[in-house]
Amino acid sequence: MAKTYVMADIHGEYRKFLKMLDLIEFSDEDLLFILGDMIDRGPEPIELLKDLSMRHNIVCLLGNHEYMALKTLKQIDVEITEENWRSQLTMEVMQGFYDWMRNGGEVTLNQYRKLDQEEKDGIKEFLEDLELYEVVRKGEETYVLVHAGFMNFSSDRPLDDYTAVELVFERPDYSKPYFKKAITVSGHTPTLMIHDKAEIYHSPGHIVLDCGAVYPDGRLACLCLDTKEEFYI
Repeated sequence: MAKTYVMADIHGEYRKFLKMLDLIEFSDEDLLFILGDMIDRGPEPIELLKDLSMRHNIVCLLGNHEYMALKTLKQIDVEITEENWRSQLTMEVMQGFYDWMRNGGEVTLNQYRKLDQEEKDGIKEFLEDLELYEVVRKGEETYVLVHAGFMNFSSDRPLDDYTAVELVFERPDYSKPYFKKAITVSGHTPTLMIHDKAEIYHSPGHIVLDCGAVYPDGRLACLCLDTKEEFYI
């Protein structure tokens, strides 16, 4: 029977990702959602993106790291000439580059630079096509999947009305559910910061999956929405 799984914040830990697929016995009939932050900090972000872009049954959402990377790559992946340097090398561009680098973007950028132009275009196209959120229904449960949370949340605001920035940078108050009849499943905030454990965090209306895969005391987590079973690498 096909199952639906969710992961978040892999951060370039490609080998842990492959081990997790083996652990859950992920098949072509199963479906996996990854809630953003696939890149930066860890050792193999570009290899992970290449793999994910080839899989038909994995849906990837935009995280703040993909947001920073795509914005910067589109700005700097341009030939700088005497005619355009003033418009290309603005303070905004340089600040965006600095923000990405100080958040672990160097390893992603270094690997990106080694690609040929066709591969670079493929990576940028993949990042541009990332979803902002997904709604998944399993039995009587409805899950709203998002990278971080809902900035400027209002119960009567349509989900399509939220911008990327509002969905990928928020730090929610996990004691307050967003929805009365749905559970928000997110990453972004490491569970080590919430309950001091590298374990999936549950509270009324929330499930948080970022168990710090890239950190020495963290783990990669995966949740099966069908069985509620939790897996860790």
